[in-house]
Amino acid sequence: MHPSALKTGSLGCMPKSVTKCSLTWGGAVNELGGQSLLVNGPSDHVHMLFAQPPTLSIADTMEKAKANSSGWVKRRWGSRSYFAWQSGYAAFSVSKSQVESVRQYIENQKKHHRRVTFQKEVLAFSKETGGCV
Repeated sequence: MHPSALKTGSLGCMPKSVTKCSLTWGGAVNELGGQSLLVNGPSDHVHMLFAQPPTLSIADTMEKAKANSSGWVKRRWGSRSYFAWQSGYAAFSVSKSQVESVRQYIENQKKHHRRVTFQKEVLAFSKETGGCV
């Protein structure tokens, strides 16, 4: 699962275009040799569940997926030429036995983030998994 936040507040995809935003992220991962399983999130960040491309590091995968998606947003909405992702991301590996629970978690992101902020969520994940932020 790879949450990545926007540098400038909100993607602001229109509801009909949210699916296209998700397809862009998923398509980028697939083109890199990975397998996108699910992409979802509120308007200020995205959660992805995917099988990592075997020939790329997670850093390279995220860099290329971010470049692809930000280019798409700028081409799609010229008024969003300021659009950019933050330079960082959070990445967590998921065992096969947990894929379905992570899928459900990602599917419920909009509801979840009405209660928990993105920042609090990243800190909690980091503590839970022994990582650092």
